[in-house]
Amino acid sequence: MTGNPPFRGQNHAKIQDNIVKQKLVLPYFLSPDAKDLLTRLLRKDPSKRLGAVMPKDLATMKKHRFFRKIDWKKLAERELEPPIQPMITDPELAENFAPEFTELSISPVLPNKEAWPRSLPKDELFGGFSFVASSSLLNEDRFAAFAQT
Repeated sequence: MTGNPPFRGQNHAKIQDNIVKQKLVLPYFLSPDAKDLLTRLLRKDPSKRLGAVMPKDLATMKKHRFFRKIDWKKLAERELEPPIQPMITDPELAENFAPEFTELSISPVLPNKEAWPRSLPKDELFGGFSFVASSSLLNEDRFAAFAQT
């Protein structure tokens, strides 16, 4: 909503530390409805976080004032006009991307074997984070079914 993440840091460890320890501060220009939604989505206690209990929380989210103008049935059926229609004059051009990205020099991406230790147990990949999405949240077919309710 703001163009920036709510928590920042010089590296992933600092970002994670800030997520866990810092208070959420939202910009003044967000509407009260946007602030309320973000505050509920980003609660520190996962059991109190909006989205932690699916499918019940999905219905709660859809009824939130921030989304009051959305016709969920039309959205699920792809009948809504998108709020932004990008102008595409040539599919080969990157004209809808910010110059800060399109003007970057191209450099080869070299694999960093130490950046992602493959021997790390699956349970430790997100150490410090307590939320685990339910399978219903990850299943696209079930999300489409919820969107139609």
